[in-house]
Amino acid sequence: MKNVAVNATFVHCFIHRFAFCTKVLPSELMSCLNEITKIVNFRKTSALNSRLFARLCEDVCSEHKCLLFHTEVWWLSHGNMTRRVFERRHELFTFFKEKNHEFKDYLENDEFISRLAYLSDIFQALNLKNLLFQGSNSNIAVFISKLEAFIRKLDVWTINVRSKQFGMFQLLTALLIEPNDKLSQDIEDHLKLLRTDMMHYFPDLESCTYAVHPFCTDPALLPVGTGEQEEIIDIQVDDTAKAKQKECSPIDFWLIMGSTYPTLARNAIRQLLVFPSTWECEQGFSALMAIKSKSRNRLTEPGHDFRCAVSTAMPRIDQLVQKKQLHQSH
Repeated sequence: MKNVAVNATFVHCFIHRFAFCTKVLPSELMSCLNEITKIVNFRKTSALNSRLFARLCEDVCSEHKCLLFHTEVWWLSHGNMTRRVFERRHELFTFFKEKNHEFKDYLENDEFISRLAYLSDIFQALNLKNLLFQGSNSNIAVFISKLEAFIRKLDVWTINVRSKQFGMFQLLTALLIEPNDKLSQDIEDHLKLLRTDMMHYFPDLESCTYAVHPFCTDPALLPVGTGEQEEIIDIQVDDTAKAKQKECSPIDFWLIMGSTYPTLARNAIRQLLVFPSTWECEQGFSALMAIKSKSRNRLTEPGHDFRCAVSTAMPRIDQLVQKKQLHQSH
């Protein structure tokens, strides 16, 4: 494709890359997550166990009566699964105690519960950030700013954990159990691994810097001999450009600056026009899967249905009704 479109720009989906980052875990936390998965599977793989646990939850007036599976292709399932297990940990302990199962030992172990609480907190934070990458009318500048903010949060959280401050993790703090040194070290290691993976999977954070923050970019970081260094220096002392940047979006700013700083504008616009995620494509696939279901497997050309499913235009029902002739009563 590059042979045909020389100026084409490619970028890997931000949502996919962010999902890769969430898979990294220190060994002890990974072991805890595996045991949580086994607990959920034991309860969910038997219809009798499911009914007994649901009846137990009804008896104690629990808000939820079931657990949630974790699936690798569902990026948010890690956080949903661990949080539900944490919320129903007392019911699960009673359930496994009646069955005299070894899982009850985990659920009465303070260190295991603390690790479960931390996993629920950190996966919840990752899920919220993942959801911010979903939606229409976004560009790479918005995504980069959100990602940079999360990386700075990781730095602050690492410093806090080193100082034995865990207030940013709500469920872990609510336990009123002081995490021991081993758990504190695992949490710190995990936060560092997350940051390292973020920088590994998002190398374009630095390459897109001047497209988003042209007045904070070091000219020495730009390529030599392309004219970008000279133009970035010129634009950084241009008061008119500074005022204009505060008034409009990054893409509009560079369109205005195109005649004055052509090299910078050309490269910046090329980066800002890239679709940063495949969210809209996957939304379309989901709509198509709902249309081409088992109940409608004879539907050969779902073009009109698909167009209605993914369109954001509101149907003008009143005008459509007016154009239809009512059937005469017999």
